[in-house]
Amino acid sequence: MAALRGVQRGDRGTVGDEADDCSNAPTQGPSAPARQPGQTGSIVSERCSVRPSGSMGPVSTTIMPMETARLQSWIASSKSEYLDDLVRAGESVEQASASVEQTFARYFPEGTPGDNHLVYDVVADGKPVGYLWIGPHATGQISAWWVWDIAIDADQRGKGFGREAMFLAEDRVREHGGSTLGLNVFGFNAAGRALYESLAYETTSVRMLKKLS
Repeated sequence: MAALRGVQRGDRGTVGDEADDCSNAPTQGPSAPARQPGQTGSIVSERCSVRPSGSMGPVSTTIMPMETARLQSWIASSKSEYLDDLVRAGESVEQASASVEQTFARYFPEGTPGDNHLVYDVVADGKPVGYLWIGPHATGQISAWWVWDIAIDADQRGKGFGREAMFLAEDRVREHGGSTLGLNVFGFNAAGRALYESLAYETTSVRMLKKLS
């Protein structure tokens, strides 16, 4: 998956090669105004983001439901990026291809998000800067949610947008009755792991692999 990678798709859960940090942003803080259940539109946060000039100021960071037309191209690119990540993590191309197809068939039947799977554009000051995909960790679960994918565009990293998107994801999960939010991080994604740890995510398991010659 793309740039803030480390949440995993499928039994994935991957976020990016570069931590998206806002130096003065709290690691925990008051939630952004949350939508009421069933309310459409976006959730907005103005905690802390860095403007391109480098000066600190209130940048309105929003997550907005991804439009159907854009969703199809997102699925295609997400599948390709997930395949690359799995191969980089040690799977064969054949294994990775099978995992990718199984995952997207399960969570995007007929090319549309499954129950409670939510795909958003991350928007800052009215412009898309990345995307976010959240949903239940397992079908039928209500309390345990997952960050399946998150990415901030390469030229927008380091401005706090990834951090804000994670806070907004928490708000959305609470609205849907969730009590936990988890994710997986590929071993090569040290920066993503650092970001999640700064947001108070705790390590619950570690999978290790050794290639045999």
